[in-house]
Amino acid sequence: MDFKTKLPYPVIIALSHSRLFSIADVGSPDGPYKAPYAVIFREMAKLGVKGFSELPMHCLAICCGFFVAALAINLLRDVTLKKVSQFIPIPMAMAVPFYIGAYFANDMFMGTIILFVWERINPKEAEDYAGAASIVVDLL
Repeated sequence: MDFKTKLPYPVIIALSHSRLFSIADVGSPDGPYKAPYAVIFREMAKLGVKGFSELPMHCLAICCGFFVAALAINLLRDVTLKKVSQFIPIPMAMAVPFYIGAYFANDMFMGTIILFVWERINPKEAEDYAGAASIVVDLL
């Protein structure tokens, strides 16, 4: 309850939430409110309640293997020469599209290509407007 306005916000939120779910088809892949992350969060909640036994067979071992590989790649990047380490990928940067979605990788690829061509045509302007160009590419 908000003591300043005397409004019971938790009650209002619960009522509006239940009303929305009774009117609209929330979470359906074909409906107007797709809720793409609902499946991910539902599975995370299952893991939190039921534990690792809910995971598929060997899933935890594979996750641990990838974690160790990411640590090894980061360590390799840190100990090699700068000339060599610039060609070693950053594991966190490779993991971003899996978490956010594949469309993010496509946007970044298009933005990189546009910025690369722009730097060849007009380097000063490309440097000044690189941030704005990334926003525009995201909107495409």
